[in-house]
Amino acid sequence: MHEYPLAIVDHLGFRRYSAALQPVFQVPTRNTIKKEIMKIYENERATTLKLLDSLDGRVAITSDMWTSTSQKRGYMAITAHYVDGCWNLQSQILRFIYVPAPHTSDRLWNVLTDCLMNWNIDTKLSTITLDNCTTNDTMIDKIKDKLHLGSLLRDGPLLHMRCCAHILNLIVKDGLEVVKEGVENIWDSVAYWTATPKRKEKFEETAKQLRISYTKNLALDCPTRWNPTYKMLEIAIGYEDVFFRLKQRESQYTCLPSTLQWQFAKDICGRLKLFNTITELFSSTKHSTANLYFPNICEIKLAIKQWITSPNPMVQQMAKNMMIKFDKYWGVIHNVMGVATVLDPRYKMELLEYYYEKLYEHDSFTQVRGIQQLCYDLVSDYQMKMNKDSFGSNVGDVIGSEVFNGVKYPTLQAIAKDILSIPVSTVALESTFSTGGQVLSPHCSRLQWTTLEALMCARSWLWSAENTGSTSYKVVAECATVMNEMVSDDEDEMMGATGVTNLEE
Repeated sequence: MHEYPLAIVDHLGFRRYSAALQPVFQVPTRNTIKKEIMKIYENERATTLKLLDSLDGRVAITSDMWTSTSQKRGYMAITAHYVDGCWNLQSQILRFIYVPAPHTSDRLWNVLTDCLMNWNIDTKLSTITLDNCTTNDTMIDKIKDKLHLGSLLRDGPLLHMRCCAHILNLIVKDGLEVVKEGVENIWDSVAYWTATPKRKEKFEETAKQLRISYTKNLALDCPTRWNPTYKMLEIAIGYEDVFFRLKQRESQYTCLPSTLQWQFAKDICGRLKLFNTITELFSSTKHSTANLYFPNICEIKLAIKQWITSPNPMVQQMAKNMMIKFDKYWGVIHNVMGVATVLDPRYKMELLEYYYEKLYEHDSFTQVRGIQQLCYDLVSDYQMKMNKDSFGSNVGDVIGSEVFNGVKYPTLQAIAKDILSIPVSTVALESTFSTGGQVLSPHCSRLQWTTLEALMCARSWLWSAENTGSTSYKVVAECATVMNEMVSDDEDEMMGATGVTNLEE
């Protein structure tokens, strides 16, 4: 559960600790511990499989590749997300499997499809959330060819959910390419004063002399992610006076930013703050579901739209680059997010209409009607399935069954369970392994991949059992409570538009 190395049973301190608790206890060997872990893995896997088999709703899948630092091996992590019968949002890893190189679309889709079928969830999928790359696009097409399209939402067009955290990363990276020149001296200054321990100490001493609180260390950015660039600029701006004083004392320091460059950096930081806040929300390990991020995504597009009118030509170009990348991906994710927003009783159609009027102006009515029609289509599909499932049963028995008890709109409840559990990001997968990135710890990298999978999966299943019902999952549960108690005009309209049967009424 806590990712301790298997070798802990050989540690002298651990053995003394165990002996102090119970002197006659024999601490097991690593091999014995490994065998016990495999037993736990098999037992927990059987329990999880039984739980998924009994699940009435659909399951959303996230998948991502991870790297072993020492072995340089690639591992595919596959995680299931769903709302259980008590309206708790659950996330459980299904596989953490070694995938031999090269990681082609053929090899990846074979691994993913085998997992779906081995866990019997190939017929109850809602979406598969993946990073944005051509390999994953091809993989989704091949998965659709393998699966029965009739079992998917709307026969498959909603299956592929693109990772919104990755989309934001691509959007901002494209924008920052334009402004690199404007903040180049700041980057060079940070690089200069973090190059050696002596320079770091001198920088900290100067900050103290100026009575500037030195609570954050200077750090360079990361070429593959944009938010470290934002953090680098934000921290450096706080030490503007320190850089100026050091220029007076250090003749070799020749890249001091000008006043205009500092002002430009502050302007860029102010604009990127929104992206940073939303990226941190996407990185949440519990709440990265579709309904919560629709308004955030809309706010981003509105902000970019406003930046295009900036008097600064560099900011204008940055915003244009961002908008091109945004529009490339927005069209393929906004449908699921829109439906999730309508199903969230805190938002419903009003929020959709509010943002689409700002985003699409004259075309807003058509866009809203498109999401509305998708809601109607989903209600029809679910109603048809529920009628088919209850065919041959006594109507009184169906109404009296647990799933319908006290629920005014069981079809909407079923749709809400499936849609509100869809994650919009694969970033939450990092919590299973390392919050610092997609890299395994050294002691995990040394294990055989079968043992590693048993450790990772069993850990996820055990923690899932611990966390069930905790306040971390209350967002979806609150939606369920309100949905059961509240009858809105939007719900009545949705029911009337699809010709709901007397049973549903």
